Order: sequence, then structure tokens, then C-alpha cells
Amino acid sequence: MTLFFREKPFKIQKKFLAFFGVVPLLLATALIQVPCPVCGGTGYVSSTGMAEVSILSMSSTQQSVFMVGCNTYRVYNTDVTMTLQNKGKDNANGYVSLYLIDFKTSKILDTQFAIVSVPAETVTTTTVTVYFHVVAVDDPQQATNVTATVLDGNVPCKACNGTGKVALNAWPLYNGIKDSFKQTQVVVTPYLPPILVETEGG
Repeated sequence: MTLFFREKPFKIQKKFLAFFGVVPLLLATALIQVPCPVCGGTGYVSSTGMAEVSILSMSSTQQSVFMVGCNTYRVYNTDVTMTLQNKGKDNANGYVSLYLIDFKTSKILDTQFAIVSVPAETVTTTTVTVYFHVVAVDDPQQATNVTATVLDGNVPCKACNGTGKVALNAWPLYNGIKDSFKQTQVVVTPYLPPILVETEGG
């Protein structure tokens, strides 16, 4: 008597389907690059929080000029008014570099720093008082001007290593902790006002 055995149809187990379905998906999401949520795809973050801040206009008024240290240098007491725009979605608190410029030579005579605060997505006007120190100026009435630039202090983003891109599968993680990532990269530089020292006989 001849016995016939029917072959059982080959069945793919669910665990194999899951493995071969999930692994390629994970591999693909690891290879696909998307803009970094921490730096917005720029590859850097501002260590002073001023990356999205710009100066729309500014003016300066010289209040006084006085001699310090036996007339070895002059101090220019100046009020600087700036209109600042913050295009970012976060409040900005940082520094602006202020330069005293010689009209005649376009030479920078001195640089000072001012702290400014600009709320998110706003335009604000602020006035700061600065003291420029100028050494060995022959003409006490020389023409000067004040210019300014935002001190953004850009540093490479730690989340994307300065590339501006992260893997797609890592994006949710970085997006969830982007605020803490930014905070760890903020470098706080204390502002030190100028110290005026009068020497004996000065």
C-alpha cells in the first residue's frame, strides 16, 4: 500500500514579518536626514540667545566728554537708542557690541557692550548709556559716530554636530528636549561697567 503525505503549506510566522518589516523601516529612518529641531537646520545656536535679533535702526547722543587719569584718555558718555527686531519664537536676552568710530579715519576708537532684551516676534526700542574710553586723542572735539552689531556668539549645535541635519528617527527625541539642549549651550558673560580711575595730580 502506498501512502501519500500532503505537504503542509509553508507559513511565514508573524515574528518574521515583524522583523523584516521593522528593521528596514528603522534603517531607512536612520539614513534619512531632516533639519535639526534644536538649531532649526542652521548648524549653530546662539550662545547669547540673539541669533534671530537684528538692529533696524539706531542713533546716538553724546552727553559729555571728560578727562581721566591726568588727561591720558577721554571718556565719551553716550546715549545709544536702538530699534531691535526679534524674528524668533523665543525671548532673546543677550549683548550688542557698540563701536565708537572716528569720522575722519573710520577707525574704531573703542568697543563697549550693552545688555538688551527683546521679546519673541516683536520690535522694541531701547536706550542704553555707554562710556567709551579713548586713549591719547589730540582733538577733544573730534567727530565721532557710534555703530552697533548684535553679538550672537554662534557655536556649533551639539545635537547635529554643526551639520544642521539629524536622522529622522532621532528627530522626535531632539525635538522633545531642544530647550534643554539650547540651555546647555548658553554662555553667560557678566557685563562689567567701565571703571573710571582718577590718578593723583590728574
